[in-house]
Amino acid sequence: MQQHSNTLSGAASVHAFPGGASAFGVLDMVGNVWQYTDAFSDLHTRAVLLKGGSYYYPSVAKWKGGTNWYFPNGLEMRTLTKHGKYFLMSDSFERAGTVGFRCAADTLPGSPTRVKSPPPPPRLKTDDAQPPPPPRLKTDDAQPLPAAEVASKNVAIDGLSLNRVPLEASGVAYVAAGQDLRLSWHLRCTDDDRSSCRGEGQRSYRLFLDLNDGANRTIGSSGGLESAGVLAAAATHELLATDTRYTLRLELLLLDGSIIICKRRFHVALSPPDWSARAWIGGFTSLRTNFSLPHNTPAAAVVGASLYISGVGCFQAFMNGQPVSDSVLDPGFSTDYTKRVLYRAIAVDNLLRSGAENVIAVRLGFCKYGYMDEYCTPDSSPAASDASCRALNLQLRIKYGDGSTRVESTKHAAGWSGTTAGNAITYTHIYHGEKKDDRLLQPGWDSGGFDAAANGWLPANGWPKARNLGLLTLHEMPAIGPVTVLQPLCDPRGCGNANRSLPPPPGEAKVERWLFDFGLNMAGFSRLNVTLGKQLVPPALASVIEMKHAETAKAGFGVTNAYCGGGHAPCVVDDWSFNLANQTNELTLRANAQYTAANNSYTPAFAYAGFRFVEVRWRNRPQGASFSLESVGAHTRVKQIGRVHFPKQPVLNKIQAAIVRTQLNNLHSLPSDCPTREKRGWMGDAQVTAGESNLNFDMLSVRAAHVPAAACYRAALRSC
Repeated sequence: MQQHSNTLSGAASVHAFPGGASAFGVLDMVGNVWQYTDAFSDLHTRAVLLKGGSYYYPSVAKWKGGTNWYFPNGLEMRTLTKHGKYFLMSDSFERAGTVGFRCAADTLPGSPTRVKSPPPPPRLKTDDAQPPPPPRLKTDDAQPLPAAEVASKNVAIDGLSLNRVPLEASGVAYVAAGQDLRLSWHLRCTDDDRSSCRGEGQRSYRLFLDLNDGANRTIGSSGGLESAGVLAAAATHELLATDTRYTLRLELLLLDGSIIICKRRFHVALSPPDWSARAWIGGFTSLRTNFSLPHNTPAAAVVGASLYISGVGCFQAFMNGQPVSDSVLDPGFSTDYTKRVLYRAIAVDNLLRSGAENVIAVRLGFCKYGYMDEYCTPDSSPAASDASCRALNLQLRIKYGDGSTRVESTKHAAGWSGTTAGNAITYTHIYHGEKKDDRLLQPGWDSGGFDAAANGWLPANGWPKARNLGLLTLHEMPAIGPVTVLQPLCDPRGCGNANRSLPPPPGEAKVERWLFDFGLNMAGFSRLNVTLGKQLVPPALASVIEMKHAETAKAGFGVTNAYCGGGHAPCVVDDWSFNLANQTNELTLRANAQYTAANNSYTPAFAYAGFRFVEVRWRNRPQGASFSLESVGAHTRVKQIGRVHFPKQPVLNKIQAAIVRTQLNNLHSLPSDCPTREKRGWMGDAQVTAGESNLNFDMLSVRAAHVPAAACYRAALRSC
């Protein structure tokens, strides 16, 4: 009855196999569910012995030769003479549909041997008391308290979030459409010694919702709610329109009679019906369009502009030559592209130009779509430079002062053009790195005044593979972005100085090498700054700088990458080479061009690595040329909410710092197992670290996106 699949059908009935009874008449000793036997513990661990094997064996169709990643469950385990050791980590993690235990009882002579089943638990009656419904915002303008009544000096509102999305004092937070508003907060004492905050607390709160349409009229209010809680739920989705900006006003009445007023802006994003599969355009690695805006008159004044954008695998977007955000690897990583594809919502009011030409330009990277998971090409993995597995879906919605809306989109590909040959980023791979050839640069491609047709750009077309994609879903968690910058250490292995260079590789006399040590393992990328002297790169010469990242290095040799030929050979990528990660970025310098550190910084757009060491190789370095290198840590920018410090225990402080750093190194849209060779969201790893990560960081939005995955959709709308 061994089951080979990726789902659990459930154990067989106890009496389904009477021929398998033991000499004592005991059924299902092996092959049905693992038998939960003796548990034991020591000073560090808890575990239980499992015997007999189970009906379930993981599918190995895609693993080519099987795998030892899972709990052993072959035929050799279907005996009572062997056991498996099952570690007990947490109550929720220990539940399994393939583990069971037996109920045994002593019986008196002559009594029946079958133990009666206990009665079923009582069912809840339909008239049982239910929790009260959330308060509904009223449309009869309840007047807010005057701002002059804000009187609390010692208590402030902190941790304000709306539907798990943090609301900051500046900027605009985007929330998904079709949801009730759930606002949470806590009170923070502003007094250092906290003595003046004793006895302070919340007595009641009121909520107001203002429509940011210039008039800022109040369209709803919850009234006075006598509650000391810190969670307000308001059934408001019937009041909220998609692609609309609002201000939420929270008024707290404290126990001492003082009042705190807090205002935050948020923007309701698009719903699934607002998107169209016909709006996907692809076949190129770079795309652009241009449009003009009227002069800024009162009627034509832009009161808000939102860019809704998605790309497979990922995108880097510019407006009028400026990046639309400082995040990287947008729109983040989905768990299953056939179920959902993430999109970002970004406020771009300040990037538009009234009375002038405006340009939207996008580069597309490979990231996780099309490689290994076979979303794009089910029969084989395409080359990482294949443009057929890259596509864009975009809407720019501009709100004017007269209430009208203008939409620029990729629908029907009208006005869009694309190129692959004119993209300087020639290779992107989430595991193996990126190649950029500055000789292919087309200056001004992302700005106005650029003649796309004269530079070989072609009209963009619809993307036929769009029918295989799932629903477009707002990326509600914090984006992935650069967070920390580290400078290299100087140690006996060198730190990039010319007098500490490594010997050239065998047979490559024109290659110079340096080894950088950043002192600790991190996830992110290295930033290269190149400066050329009087001698520029001649047209007939390829001057190439290669940056190879790894967690270990060998003195006098360079980095050692255990997951890619031991550091001696390039990775050979096949359909399922998921344990290989070359983690190498490459920059080819432009001929006859001046490079300065101020304006020629290179960081990869579509790759990140797990590393401590970086080996730099420069082939054909011009005389007088120099460079510097720094490491940039990048991860999902969750807010750290928990901290602990041991004044007399430096070792414990180092352990805590390592825990925090490790968690962030493995947080890129979803919790992953390692930032080097896999970068995948194994549920077991996420479950084991759930308690720690929730205490250290605000993980609500990450958990909400990660755990439901594809199960939160009903009738084409997200239902949880």
